[in-house]
This record gives sequence, C-alpha cells and structure tokens, in this order.
Amino acid sequence: MSAFLIYSMVLKPLAWERPPLKTSYSLTQIVITKNDNKKLILEKPNVYDWESLSENQRTLLVPLIKQWKKFDYAHRAKWIKVATRLDSQPSSVKVRAQKKMYLWINLTVSEKKLARTYFVKGKEIDRKVISGYWLDYQKLPERQRSELAAYSIGNPGVTNDLHQ
Repeated sequence: MSAFLIYSMVLKPLAWERPPLKTSYSLTQIVITKNDNKKLILEKPNVYDWESLSENQRTLLVPLIKQWKKFDYAHRAKWIKVATRLDSQPSSVKVRAQKKMYLWINLTVSEKKLARTYFVKGKEIDRKVISGYWLDYQKLPERQRSELAAYSIGNPGVTNDLHQ
C-alpha cells in the first residue's frame, strides 16, 4: 500500500467516511480496524485480471495464461506493458516474442536465474569487444563456422569467454 493511502485512511479522521482509494497492491483483501472497531475493507482492483485484458493483450499473452493467476500485480503489469509494446509490431515479431514467452514460462527457477545473470553480464560487455569477436568469427572459413555451430547446438551448456 502506498504511504498516501495509509495516511488518508489511518491518520486523517475523515478518511473513514470516504470511499476507498484505488491503488496497486497484491493482497486480495485488507481489513483495517480503527479504535472504535469500524472496519474498512479494500478489495484489490481487478485491472490486471485475465478477463479485464483487451482481446489483443490476451492474444499476445496466451503463453502465460496458465501462470497468470500466480503472478503478482507487478509481474502482471510488466507483461501487460510488453503486450502493449508488441501490439504495434509486425506479426513476425509477435510470433517470435510468444515463442520466447513459452520458453521462459517453462524454465525452472534456477534456469531463469542463470538467464538473468547472463543477460546482465551481456549488457556489461563493451560493444567493441563483441564487435571484435564477431569480426574474428566472420574471418573463419565456412567449414570451421559450421563445426562451431554444430558443436554448440549439440552441447547446450557450452559457454564462451563472454559469459564466464
């Protein structure tokens, strides 16, 4: 709950006569009791429930449908933001994003943690270093490139010095 909501409900005496403010929190219900035993019950807004999403959002986020109820408010908001950005993209980008969602949702917790670590490390690498590796790779003969590709496909755990 926001500090403003706590202030307006608990510290301001007139707050008990006002209707509850809409805010973002992940609890289904909050019961606050004042000294005179008046109860104020706030229901969680259903802004991010699956049924309240637009048809386009539901279509884009269909890979997440089984997990949607398990997501907290913040995760739902994040995915809705992704769907909003994807809405204006070409269909090829949407399909690619949905495939990645399917892959992500099926990862274990440890695999997700590892992916996040690699993502952060990848962002820390200097672009010049990456460009140098790419140029070195392009200078390799076609036979060597195909051998490297076959090796990495057959060994999904293969990493390179960028991610160590």
